[in-house]
Amino acid sequence: MEKSVRKISYLAVRLLFLLFILVLLSFIPYTGYNPAGYGQITLLLIPVLAAGVAFGPLGGGCMGILWAGFFCVREAFGAASSVTPGALLRFIPSVMSGTAVGFICSALKKTPLRNVFRSAVSAGIGALIFSVLSFSVCRLIPAAGQKVSGGSFWSARLAELAAAVIAVPALLWLMRRRGATIGIDMGGSSTKLALIKNGKFVSAFHIEKGEDIAEAVSRIGTAGISRIALTGVGAASVSGDIAGIPTYRVEEFRALANGSAFCSGRQNFLCVSIGTGTSFVRVTPFAFRHFGGTGMGGGTLHSLSALLCGTADTEEFQRLAGLGDLSHIDLQLKDICDGEVPGLLPTTTVSNLGKKNGEASKEDMAAGICNLVFESIGVMAAFCVKSFLTRTVVMTGAITEWQIADRSLDEVASLHHVRFIVPEHSRYAGAIGAALTE
Repeated sequence: MEKSVRKISYLAVRLLFLLFILVLLSFIPYTGYNPAGYGQITLLLIPVLAAGVAFGPLGGGCMGILWAGFFCVREAFGAASSVTPGALLRFIPSVMSGTAVGFICSALKKTPLRNVFRSAVSAGIGALIFSVLSFSVCRLIPAAGQKVSGGSFWSARLAELAAAVIAVPALLWLMRRRGATIGIDMGGSSTKLALIKNGKFVSAFHIEKGEDIAEAVSRIGTAGISRIALTGVGAASVSGDIAGIPTYRVEEFRALANGSAFCSGRQNFLCVSIGTGTSFVRVTPFAFRHFGGTGMGGGTLHSLSALLCGTADTEEFQRLAGLGDLSHIDLQLKDICDGEVPGLLPTTTVSNLGKKNGEASKEDMAAGICNLVFESIGVMAAFCVKSFLTRTVVMTGAITEWQIADRSLDEVASLHHVRFIVPEHSRYAGAIGAALTE
């Protein structure tokens, strides 16, 4: 019962906020309706479209009914002292545009559009629908009473379109959920948890795969937590709510896009998420796109560490790799070429783990394994990003924080003229992005 009351209260606050704006625009002169030649700029459309985006077809339709109803009230108590047929006809475009934008936004949620751009596109289409319906009503039904000839009418429609595209996302941002959210990224080998409060990072930690999620959530504390957002390959195995807190699922690549943008402070880049395997996600201010991935990743490092270096301990493996010499294990350009090759360094890798002279130590083998994984992923990312209007690659995942990774990625960056960024909290990008996704 408490959970339902909390959810209803949150919805009620957002609805009342939009209703308050609708009332102000309806009854304060020259706010909701602004004369523009033979037409008028109808800003009352904005809360109707915002309701459609936020609450779906039912919310947009109901707000459209209220808009038309308020207009009839103004007519009844205004100079006309009666409700004209034209006032009643306003129900058609107002209700249908609010309902239509709800359906449109619901359909766009299945696309890779970012939240702000999705709401802007939905609002723009809704404004166009309103313009077409208003034009049709005014042309076909003389009782509507508005002239539609002349450029001023269409100028007013363009102004409505621009206002909707700008104002609706702004309204939704003001209406965004406040309070604390826990994001949980359930990966193939571990689970990451991040606490986000009012859009700001608070804390994060990780647990091993198989540990109890509810117990991990209780470590953070459930007081003041409004919701939990699940993402990752393991999210499908969790059903219902966690610890009695409303729980929902976020598509993994959407969470990665939002989280990597938040952590890096950038909006135009390639996100490379290295977990057990590796995925590549193109992120722009408007949308994201999953480009594919590779089986090379953390799982490869851990397995080769155990098989070739005799250790399954991550800290020990990193220590060994830091002491190793790549020239003892990798076949490099200087080993097969006495002269210079334009654009390549003497230490450029020709063949990973390519030397068979038996001089390589356990430390050298660990360094070679790390270079194999990080250099291969880095080169794939460099080839991928060259087709974009950016040269920035944001690396996320736990092993991107290893110092040994810098050696391989720096060489790839110098050869391919790209920039690798490992932002703070990179290992928690998926969990952070899930918590930030509405």
